[in-house]
Amino acid sequence: MNVTTNVWAAKNNPIRLAGAKTIITVFADDNEIGTYESDHISLLSNETSDNYDGYILGLKINKEITSENLLNIFNRDECLYLPYKTSFILNFFDKNYVSSYKQYTKDFSLNLNSKFINISINPENPIKGQSFNVSSILTTEFGEKLGNKTVNYQYYDTNSWNNLGSDLTDSNGFTLLTINSQQIDFERDLLIRLSWEGDTINGTSENVSISIIHQSNNISISINKNSDRIYQNRKTTMTIILRNVGDSNLRILRNISIEFNHALSYSIVSIDYLKLEQFSPGERTNLIVEIDIGNIKNLEISILISAQNIITNVSKTTTAQASFKIYTPPIYDYFIDYFVIIIGALFAVIWISAILYALKTKQRIETPIEIPLKRKPRRERYVPVSELKKPTPPKKPLKKKEEIREDQEKEPMDLDSLLEERGLADKKKKKT
Repeated sequence: MNVTTNVWAAKNNPIRLAGAKTIITVFADDNEIGTYESDHISLLSNETSDNYDGYILGLKINKEITSENLLNIFNRDECLYLPYKTSFILNFFDKNYVSSYKQYTKDFSLNLNSKFINISINPENPIKGQSFNVSSILTTEFGEKLGNKTVNYQYYDTNSWNNLGSDLTDSNGFTLLTINSQQIDFERDLLIRLSWEGDTINGTSENVSISIIHQSNNISISINKNSDRIYQNRKTTMTIILRNVGDSNLRILRNISIEFNHALSYSIVSIDYLKLEQFSPGERTNLIVEIDIGNIKNLEISILISAQNIITNVSKTTTAQASFKIYTPPIYDYFIDYFVIIIGALFAVIWISAILYALKTKQRIETPIEIPLKRKPRRERYVPVSELKKPTPPKKPLKKKEEIREDQEKEPMDLDSLLEERGLADKKKKKT
């Protein structure tokens, strides 16, 4: 059609504006080779190129209309051509291509929609208390990547969305946020939302449900005495049994706290540190504690043990208490104690005596033999008995009056007289 004269120079000259079907005939050296007939009907319009400088994005034709309403669906990629406007031109014509007097034109602007793609959770099924990463790519609805956009992260709890943080997309629209699930109060699975507010492009949001593994960090402690009775002023041993009754791998911390109701000294005499570093679910290990029992009547023991989840580093503290009666030792225990001391002392005396005897014997063997000095004979002299000093007579008990009188009546007799009486004086004189 000639725009200046509005004259359609064609075989079938339509009335007013109408549609046109494209038919192309191909010639070679004035010989007709073939004809191409388009399946689509073009729309004739009186709009000039000054009004529309762009591309025809789509064409919809309804050949049979049986209702008063006209409905045609255009996809967004058929009607978006940013930054220009999108125009819809509507025209009606009959089977003879006679059109209406006026074309109906509607212009409007459409913003592109955005979306998140390649949303990834690493690890895919994180453990409660463990940190995990959420990554995604922000693009337009046609796959154009959006850089330098702020993406917000939220999680759902108790009928509200709570902020987790935000990240800025790079030139490829990539965003990444690390989430520490230990700092979030939730149960079962975790629902998070990625959102972008939008600008000249419509914003978007995406909800992601994450399956969270909820591990149980539990330890049981039992305290058992290793003898039937615990006696005063004796040493005793107790076995502390630890069991991993949860479903997580734990590390038992070495700051094990053991307290008593009295000031008692103790020491851990047996412990498996290797197993405590990797305490798997269902395993058990023993700690043997030696306690110096004083002069007490009852013993109360309290144990506090801290464990840490190897994967999440979540700490768990477990306590246990036990009470035991203390008995007085039997008498034979004291005898055994003193018997050992006596035997030890006896052996010490024998050992010291043996050493002294050996030293004296050695000294005698090493001393040279000497001739003993002759002693002068001892001079003796005869002393008369009368000259001997009379011993002091012992005090006699008082006699009765009659006995005293009889003694007084007797005359005193000296030693010489007594000798003469016995016939010893003559012998003595003859010798002299």
